[in-house]
Amino acid sequence: MGQALESLEAINEQLASRNEDIEADKAALIAENRTLSERIATLEAGNAELRQQLVSMRAA
Repeated sequence: MGQALESLEAINEQLASRNEDIEADKAALIAENRTLSERIATLEAGNAELRQQLVSMRAA
């Protein structure tokens, strides 16, 4: 029984360590997602500006 408990404790430690790794990966992905969302917003704003310029050029 003692050896089984030690084995379970070792597995628990491994899972806890893996969970920490997953949480760190999750935080990194969330940060990357924010960066990409900001880039998309910037590109969409630039696109809208270019469309407006095109409308103005066509009207001229």
